[in-house]
Amino acid sequence: MKIIFAVCIVCLACSLYSADLVQVKEHNLNNGLRVLFVEDHNTPLVVCRLYYKVGSVCENIGKTGLSHMLEHMMFKGTKKVGVSDFAKEQAYTPAIDSLFLLADAARDQDDTVHMALYKKEAEALVEKQRQCIKNNELWSLYQKEGGTNLNAYTSNLMTAYIVTLPSNKIELFMWLESDRMANPVMREFYTERDVVMEERRLRYENSPYGRYYESLDAMIYEAHPYRIPTIGYMSDLLHLTRTDAFNHFKTYYVPNNAIIVFVGDVREDKLMAMVEKYFGPVAPGSTPIKNLVTVDPDPVGQRRLVVKKDVAPVVDIIFKTPALGHPDIYTMDVIEGVLNKESGRLYKRLVNEQKMATNVSAGNYVTKYISTFQIHVSLKNGVSHGAAEKIVLAELEKLKKEPISVRELEKVKNTVTAAEINGLRSNEGLADRLAYYEVCGSWKLINEFADNVKKVTRDQVREAAKKYFSETNMVVGAVANTPGARQ
Repeated sequence: MKIIFAVCIVCLACSLYSADLVQVKEHNLNNGLRVLFVEDHNTPLVVCRLYYKVGSVCENIGKTGLSHMLEHMMFKGTKKVGVSDFAKEQAYTPAIDSLFLLADAARDQDDTVHMALYKKEAEALVEKQRQCIKNNELWSLYQKEGGTNLNAYTSNLMTAYIVTLPSNKIELFMWLESDRMANPVMREFYTERDVVMEERRLRYENSPYGRYYESLDAMIYEAHPYRIPTIGYMSDLLHLTRTDAFNHFKTYYVPNNAIIVFVGDVREDKLMAMVEKYFGPVAPGSTPIKNLVTVDPDPVGQRRLVVKKDVAPVVDIIFKTPALGHPDIYTMDVIEGVLNKESGRLYKRLVNEQKMATNVSAGNYVTKYISTFQIHVSLKNGVSHGAAEKIVLAELEKLKKEPISVRELEKVKNTVTAAEINGLRSNEGLADRLAYYEVCGSWKLINEFADNVKKVTRDQVREAAKKYFSETNMVVGAVANTPGARQ
């Protein structure tokens, strides 16, 4: 199972069947905030995770990229952090907003003269406003107190804020993160919008494979919002406003849409007293947040994308599979184990025997709503993507028709289980998995993993291959190496 991150292994996997892999304590605040924690007093450190259940699936047409934009905004500070004179800073904001809106309107009318004038006026005010701003103060506060691994990311389902702190400094996390939840400012919004647009150019427009994978996602998901890139579409980014960001924040960055995970040197009574002190007063959101109801219609045929570029050739074969919590995902995890890595069937055929590829991977990417089973082949120059595809499909046909051996099945099940256990060994890995599982369904599924994998049978492997590796459920993408083609 891919999660948006020897003899001893066999013994370890077997010993943990029917046992809880993790011992988790959970609390819910009156405002809806959910708290999970695992005590580990081996080192005086605490891994801290704050996850908001908001990502690109929550965005409306015309407003894509808002969740990722908010991730950037949250590092700009609050009414208390990142500013020396909040009242003076905010005095500039209405004029700055108005000028950037006028510049956007002029740009849409191809009026480059007025666009440049409005932007120049706005940027002059931004420079004056910056005299009141303390850049990167939030980062500095964490680092000053020994904070490490400070990071954040946005996916289609969630936005995560990450830091590891000495256990005697955990109150800093409570103060800073509750302040970000309660008192956002959206500081330097339009400047940061330009930064995000440049990030989009680097990741997609100017990347050798960026637009290929963006287009491939749009083929996989016909109606489901997983088709929307987390960073958003350029045409939408150009029109995002600070008001848009505030409205998105008020809906989704609320305690009843958030999960906090702590793993490390914490004590339940002291920890929850601090959580209540800092997060308890934050008001819950007033808009009920519902699960998505949009599902992709049944495909009417196979979908294909072939891109000709002067880059290394690849082929991708993708099948939709069930969401986290469905019993078939464990069988698909076993199939991943059969096909993936250097010991897997695909690598042996395409790399070792046929010498057609430099690398092959197969993964069951499990998430909420709908998952995917993805096969990626990095081809050697001159190799036809069609020829590689035939070999992949032939191996999938074998899974449908020929039962795997008892020995191979048991070996793969032990390897799959051991990999999941190894992902829980570090406190960082455990915290990430707890948060991810909780966003997608329930952290308790972690403790069911080993038993569910153990129950997978040879017949279930064959039936799952028939069910999901069908022609109509298949999306094929390829980048064909074409010398002289546009990069």
